Amino acid sequence: MSQTAAGGDNFDLVFIGGGVSTLYTLLGLASRLTSGPAPGNRKLRIAIIEQSPDGLGGVPYTGRSSYTSLLITALRQFLPDAERALFVTWLNANKHWMFDGFRQHQPGALSVGWLEKHHQEIEAGRWEDLYLPRYLFGLYMNQRVQNAMAGAELAYEFQQICQRVTGVARQGDGFEVELADSKVQAAALVLAVGSPPNSARFSIPAGVSTDGALLIEDPYEIGLAATIDRIEAILTRSTDASPEILLIGAGASTMDLLYVLHDRLQIARPDVQFTILAPSGQLPDRIKDPANTIPFHTATLHALAQQDMVTARQIYEAAARDIELGQASGLTTCDMLSPISVAVDALVKRLNAAEQLEFATKWGTAVGRLQRRAGPEYLDVATELIAQARLQIIGGRFRRVVSLSPEGAAVEYEDHGNTRQLPRRQRVIVNCAGFAMISDLPTDHLLRHLTAGGLVKPTSSGTGLQVNDRMEATEGLFILGPLLAGNVIAGMPVWHVEHCGRISAFAARLADVLNQQLAGVWNKLA
Repeated sequence: MSQTAAGGDNFDLVFIGGGVSTLYTLLGLASRLTSGPAPGNRKLRIAIIEQSPDGLGGVPYTGRSSYTSLLITALRQFLPDAERALFVTWLNANKHWMFDGFRQHQPGALSVGWLEKHHQEIEAGRWEDLYLPRYLFGLYMNQRVQNAMAGAELAYEFQQICQRVTGVARQGDGFEVELADSKVQAAALVLAVGSPPNSARFSIPAGVSTDGALLIEDPYEIGLAATIDRIEAILTRSTDASPEILLIGAGASTMDLLYVLHDRLQIARPDVQFTILAPSGQLPDRIKDPANTIPFHTATLHALAQQDMVTARQIYEAAARDIELGQASGLTTCDMLSPISVAVDALVKRLNAAEQLEFATKWGTAVGRLQRRAGPEYLDVATELIAQARLQIIGGRFRRVVSLSPEGAAVEYEDHGNTRQLPRRQRVIVNCAGFAMISDLPTDHLLRHLTAGGLVKPTSSGTGLQVNDRMEATEGLFILGPLLAGNVIAGMPVWHVEHCGRISAFAARLADVLNQQLAGVWNKLA
């Protein structure tokens, strides 16, 4: 795949965003496209526009993450069987060099220990139960796509453009894509830019100095490694006896950041104190094999299934009650995950169209929040820090930074309607909370631009974009990845598209649609 820093070209298909969704779609296209010579002496032209210079793979699987960041689940749960088998084959063939990046990018004692701990499994090719460094999957997908594209190069030309997209406008039957210093034309577009950024939490009046604290809205915006560098720098300069770091939210990015920070700071600042502020006041459950030998019975969901009419809210409430009962009897999320998921999926299929849409936009996500999990490597760090009295988890919602001083930031939060303030000032605050509503994004954000231009419409949840069964927001403009959340596609409610299994399934579906689109262009050339 050729690369260029500028466009100025016409393309039959343009992908905006080079994450895993795009890579899987390209793989699907390559398996469907003919490798014979193009008719009319013109190859069909496909471009990927990705502003990050770190390559393709999106935030989790490129240099925008940390080389020491791990998968949040074991490989066994990370990919479907067929996809996992291909990845395992690649791991076995490349294990002699693929950890070089891991070793070269300032691994701390925790990361060095990970390699030592799992040396035997790596040598023996026992990958299934490992929580692998995430960048390995990015390396694998890039190699796989490069090989697939090379197999279709007689008929198709693939180009990568490293620029930021600033706007999109309808132009005839196609689109004009405005880049930082040029424009490209596309007959069809795929918008695959990942999730909306974090909802802004920090509103600091103009002229107020932030020298005493480091406030980070999105730890991945400049790359996680660069964010860790900034945090380490301010903590190294700090004369605090035990500087405070506040992490807002208790999801996957918080667990990721806590692990990488602890790894890096064990030597530089072993006295750092961590606080996690989240509405649940709880960390995700530890991922482990189900411990109970008696199958968990979803009694409330089962009773709901006997009713003639079912609503989306009833499904959520029944699932929440069953989870509550399971926890009261000593079961874990892993013990209950499969039975709850199977029962919920069966009930969702019975919903009418309006209720399916409501489940996709609201209740599906709510059920997911009750089933949050994380791997033992990440949770072991949290457990260790709690035992050392260096980590506290507070239930509440962040409200604002009350004041800033050379001693740090004073933080106000809400707990069950009561306004409280953290007892100590924070030297570093990192926003790891949920996605912003599209309507709340800055006016110059691409999603706001597309909305203002009438090319896309947000879902009622506000964090996704409305599509039809062909995954089109408007004719010729396709949506892929997390922005599909909040839709019903071919009778299937979609509320979560962060998992690689779901990503690959939707990418395969879109590849079929795009193949038909390109076949029409092909026929015009013949």
